[in-house]
Amino acid sequence: MPTKKTSKHNVPWWSTEIGCARKRLNASRRRFQRCKNPIVRELYRNKYLDYRKDYNQMLTDAKTDSWKKFLLTIDAQNVWKKVYTYGVKREFMKKIEITGIKLPTDETTSSLDETINAVLQKSFPSDSEANNNNFQKDYRKAAYTAYSSFFDPSFSCDEVNTVLSYAEAQ
Repeated sequence: MPTKKTSKHNVPWWSTEIGCARKRLNASRRRFQRCKNPIVRELYRNKYLDYRKDYNQMLTDAKTDSWKKFLLTIDAQNVWKKVYTYGVKREFMKKIEITGIKLPTDETTSSLDETINAVLQKSFPSDSEANNNNFQKDYRKAAYTAYSSFFDPSFSCDEVNTVLSYAEAQ
């Protein structure tokens, strides 16, 4: 009786080449770890590090290519279909309609633009000052006032230039 259930990899970027490279990497790691001769061990270590670098590069390339292919399959008609298919039900192939969301006014949306606007309005409502209570008004006023303290030293030109150089580098 097997102690671990074997199954195929269900990620879209997995391939047999990656599987073979993984087996080769694990074998070279075991060979390196079990070797007692220091001279041969160093050779096995270098070989293992080369295999590990190649394997990690293969994984990165495969994931990037898979993501790019996924983005190419999305268009305006099926924006959520692929996300739902890959995220919630991997094998689910039913068409998902994006229109027809019921609004608070008991109307339903009839186009993609109306649906997107309704979802955005519900998720990110507008922040109107007219609807604020006293606590919110005081909080907003405190946020708009400039903070100044006697104990806080001013920034030097070197500090500002250092932060700007780090920001430009990233």
